[in-house]
Amino acid sequence: RPRARQEGVNRRFGALGRFVDYKGFDLAIEALARTPETITLDIFGDGAERPRLEALIQRLGLEDRVSLPGWLGNAELAERIAEYRGFVFPTLAEANGIVMQEAMAAGVPVITLRWGGPARLAESEDAVMIEPIDRDGTVAALAEAMAGLATDAERAEALSVSARARAERGFRWSSAAAAWAFTG
Repeated sequence: RPRARQEGVNRRFGALGRFVDYKGFDLAIEALARTPETITLDIFGDGAERPRLEALIQRLGLEDRVSLPGWLGNAELAERIAEYRGFVFPTLAEANGIVMQEAMAAGVPVITLRWGGPARLAESEDAVMIEPIDRDGTVAALAEAMAGLATDAERAEALSVSARARAERGFRWSSAAAAWAFTG
């Protein structure tokens, strides 16, 4: 697929994954509450944390800005991912991050934590890497990143180009296998 071009203002962000506590979707929702009211977030997926996420969305009054539309299949993800200015991936415990790799391969800027698997997948020129120092600081940094990317097409495009290039050179099976190989 062609790389997603990042032009003009785009206030739409996406996320995808199982609704489990370590994925950090609650952090993304709390961050959205700190951004301008025109920014939206679609979180695709489902799981045990759905009721808690729905309650958080309601408590923060974000029903018109956050949607939880359910699972998105691979083919539909490939079609829809280019609609977003960024892909929010605030996971707290991820060995790798396949959805992050998919976003980067599509050229959609990723906002993630410099933690676990995501820290191995990208550098600061490939994604917005947030230092997860504490909860409030992490939420504030996520909000700042979303608000900034929404209107900064030049930065979003630079991240898109770099992420796509990194995906093309580093997300092949042979590269992944070599990176994860155990030596003894």
